[in-house]
Amino acid sequence: MIELVAFSSETRPPQHYGDGDHVILTRVSINTDGVYDPSTGVFTVPYDGEYSINYSCHFPDIVVMVDSHIYNETDHSSFVHLRVNQKVWLRSVGENVVGPGDCFIGVSLQKKDE
Repeated sequence: MIELVAFSSETRPPQHYGDGDHVILTRVSINTDGVYDPSTGVFTVPYDGEYSINYSCHFPDIVVMVDSHIYNETDHSSFVHLRVNQKVWLRSVGENVVGPGDCFIGVSLQKKDE
């Protein structure tokens, strides 16, 4: 049985993002099996299942992207069924500054059976 998957990332110092930019949070505190790439800001789903995807940003114009499609425009927390190798990231909508304390977090809600 594979353990639960989790990643947690934040940014320091503040970063400026334009409309459509990937939001890249490079300071990683948890990254099970390297599922989050801090150089691109992308979480790659390791196995099919239910995940909690959360972000906190000082500016509201950030959306969760799943495979190039906007998944969530209104909330900072989502429970979503994801499939292996799907890509999840944050995207700026308009001009934004992401700063200290802003974070992007993902957690699997069950273990994968082998």
